[in-house]
Amino acid sequence: MASLNHIPNREAVLREAHRLLSRGGRLVVTNLTPRLSRIWHFGAFWDKDQHERGMEEGEVWGFTHEELVELLA
Repeated sequence: MASLNHIPNREAVLREAHRLLSRGGRLVVTNLTPRLSRIWHFGAFWDKDQHERGMEEGEVWGFTHEELVELLA
C-alpha cells in the first residue's frame, strides 16, 4: 500500500506483476503525491520509522497522476 515509490526497480516489479496477472486481472495501486508524501513523512510524529529511515537511493517521494499513468503504461 503506497509503497511503489520505495521500490527502486519499480518498472521490473510492474512488468512481473503484469506477467503474473490472469487475463482480465487487475492490479490495485495506491499512491501519495510527492507533496502529500513529504508532509506524511515529516509530519507523522507518532511514526518514528518515518523520521529515522529516510529515503534510500532510487526512492522517490511519490508520483503525480501523470507520472503514475506513464509508469503504469
